[in-house]
Amino acid sequence: MGLGQWLDAHPEMGENEEHVGWLPDEATNVSYYKTYSWTAYEFDISEHGFKSWAIRWDLKEIEEEKSVRRYSYIPFRMREHEERMDFEEFFAEEEKHIATVAGGLYDEEDWDNGGGYHVVYDRKRRRAYFQSNKR
Repeated sequence: MGLGQWLDAHPEMGENEEHVGWLPDEATNVSYYKTYSWTAYEFDISEHGFKSWAIRWDLKEIEEEKSVRRYSYIPFRMREHEERMDFEEFFAEEEKHIATVAGGLYDEEDWDNGGGYHVVYDRKRRRAYFQSNKR
């Protein structure tokens, strides 16, 4: 448990990076926040490139809007505790850290322990979003 806490306290972060080695070569403009227990990243990619990368998931067409927490969500939540926002401020600010997609592809799984994953492709923006947590 101690190692997991240390790893959570020392995230890997990047914003608007041209490329990272752990995503396909086509993935550009990459932003991410990765820890032991919570990971989120997003990047620009063609739909064909996304489908090739996301082959391990059971992608479905988005029929209703899908939301996914962005790479900036956990840093926002940590800052929110320091700044003591009221409810209205909190919800207005929180919207900036959640991507809502109306057209594209997705897969998601929510586990009984509170963990799971969400992978979403925004066809209009040509942007992929991924978020997962262990619990």
